[in-house]
Amino acid sequence: AAWRKGMAALAALPQVSCKLSMLGVAVPGWPAGGTKEELLRGLVLETISLFGARRCMFNSNWHINGAVSNSDAGDVPSDEALTMASLFERFHGWVAHLGEAEREALFAGSAERFYRI
Repeated sequence: AAWRKGMAALAALPQVSCKLSMLGVAVPGWPAGGTKEELLRGLVLETISLFGARRCMFNSNWHINGAVSNSDAGDVPSDEALTMASLFERFHGWVAHLGEAEREALFAGSAERFYRI
């Protein structure tokens, strides 16, 4: 409840954007799938709903995440570990129901605007 209230307060500020990254900190072990992945997917989609796709961006702190959680490899067995490509395949799957413009924003456009690149 506190997370949702805080995220809603941030989303009400038009100058605030949200980077969708370091997800294993929120739900360690999610790459194994099942209920943990569904929980994380739900949190990501709720965040996108609050902020809108134009203010959210998928990212991976690939080399750091493994050190702080097993979100992107870490301590999961090598046959279950995500590669960067498979991580982004999952992200794409989570938002496949969104329109093309929203997906473009999540994977490139929002970051280009935010970082002015």
